[in-house]
Amino acid sequence: MGERFLTLPFLVILRVVGYNIPSVDDKGLLHMAGQFAPETDILFRHRQDDVQAYMSPEAQQIAPHFHYQYELILTATGTASFYISGKTYHVFPGSILVMSNMENHHILSTSDGYERYIIRFSTEALAALIRDPVLLSIFKQRPHDFCHHYRCTQAELEHYIHMMRLIGKEYRHQPPYWDFQISAKIVDILVNMYRHTPDAFPGHKSHERQGIIFNIQNHIESHLAEDLTLDTLSTMFFMSKYYLSHSFKEITGFSFKQYVIMARMSKAKDMLIHTKESVQKIGDTVGFPNSSHFIRSFRRQEGISPLQYRSRSQRK
Repeated sequence: MGERFLTLPFLVILRVVGYNIPSVDDKGLLHMAGQFAPETDILFRHRQDDVQAYMSPEAQQIAPHFHYQYELILTATGTASFYISGKTYHVFPGSILVMSNMENHHILSTSDGYERYIIRFSTEALAALIRDPVLLSIFKQRPHDFCHHYRCTQAELEHYIHMMRLIGKEYRHQPPYWDFQISAKIVDILVNMYRHTPDAFPGHKSHERQGIIFNIQNHIESHLAEDLTLDTLSTMFFMSKYYLSHSFKEITGFSFKQYVIMARMSKAKDMLIHTKESVQKIGDTVGFPNSSHFIRSFRRQEGISPLQYRSRSQRK
């Protein structure tokens, strides 16, 4: 079996025979087929229209758009401009954009009939579907020179569109093991991307600490309400505080503290837009049991209060 990239079914077999693969929820189990929820855990869209006006940078100042999910967008036809975390990308047929669950983005169509395929994953779904640290790095690592834009060859584009259509069929009908099939096709796309352009993956320069840092990132994102400090995480993952702090910054591009704050605020923004939970409940959920502290922290990060952010998001 010389292949290093493992699909989910094979990982489940490894779990059964006792191979130690840490899970995102620390309970020793990967999600099995049927346990992923469409929309919440895995979302697939095939769009063949212009970008809606509310996604423009100007509209985003008035009515923010945000979702706490990892995202991959393949452009099939047409052109558009994307603004992702302060960087601008002009996309065309064969462009793939990859975004983390904490990156703000705005879009402008620059042609009629902008056709694209969109896949989004929750933290839990991404961690279970893609286990290889190198493949994960395109979603989770953000060094200062990271480029969100991958350019396909014509042969790649044709293959990826075929994969997307198969994914769409699985997603629409959801037969048994539909999530396994989507997993296999996403890994197929990522492996082909890696073989053509390994530099697109920040983790291509193998690093022995990548796996454990990804586990720590998953733990943070899945346990936002808990005490997330260097002390607690270094003890949990059997690392010294200094080693964890240094490794985390080197591999993810963010300090440990920055990442925790970004994760909490990103989840809060998602809940403010997509739920009707109270500000106090949202603060509790993302690790701020004191609502005043949550409001102050949110205002410091976003420039407006949580309620103002929710109000703006409802203007679309």
